[in-house]
Amino acid sequence: MVNMKRLSKYKHTTTIQLAQIETTGTRTVVVDANKNVFVFNPVFDTLLEISTSCGNIIDVLWENWSPEKLHELLQKFMSLKSWHKAWKICTVIGSSESWLTLSHAALEHLNLDFAMKVYREMKNVSMVWYLTEIKEYEDRNLLAGCIAIILGQYDMAEKYFLESSSPERALEMRRELLQWEKALQLAKQIAPDMIPFVAKECAQDCEFS
Repeated sequence: MVNMKRLSKYKHTTTIQLAQIETTGTRTVVVDANKNVFVFNPVFDTLLEISTSCGNIIDVLWENWSPEKLHELLQKFMSLKSWHKAWKICTVIGSSESWLTLSHAALEHLNLDFAMKVYREMKNVSMVWYLTEIKEYEDRNLLAGCIAIILGQYDMAEKYFLESSSPERALEMRRELLQWEKALQLAKQIAPDMIPFVAKECAQDCEFS
């Protein structure tokens, strides 16, 4: 069953004679007692009056937005950092993929508060806790490195970690990813005393693979 949620609330100034909702729920035509016609958009909280000479309106035929158009709008609002509008588009699309895309866009712009809001909507508690923790980092390179890992940008994460106050995080990341060649290179570069341990882990991994 679709999880229905209220996007917004609107109260018209006069009696409404007709309210015809688009199938996606993103727009509603309102005809009032004065024969005035409006289009209400709950996604953007806008009311647009339409000039018409149709007389008595008894029905409305909608041309619906396609899924492609909705995803195009989502990309547009994310690029403009219009997070509130992007959120409402995601509620219309209703897919976990769109929410994940929005969370990643917020992280790329270091908007952790909004990203946490999205992860709460996705019921991803562990990610909310993790972002709450790293949000307190004063070292921006360290923070950027942690975010890059979430986004799967491991080379970028390594770069940020090496420029941070905790360069050893780059080595930890490569070890967790079982990327032994890069881990050994980093050990030689920043932690020579770790070379035997990394070499042993590499040998054990090769033995069981």
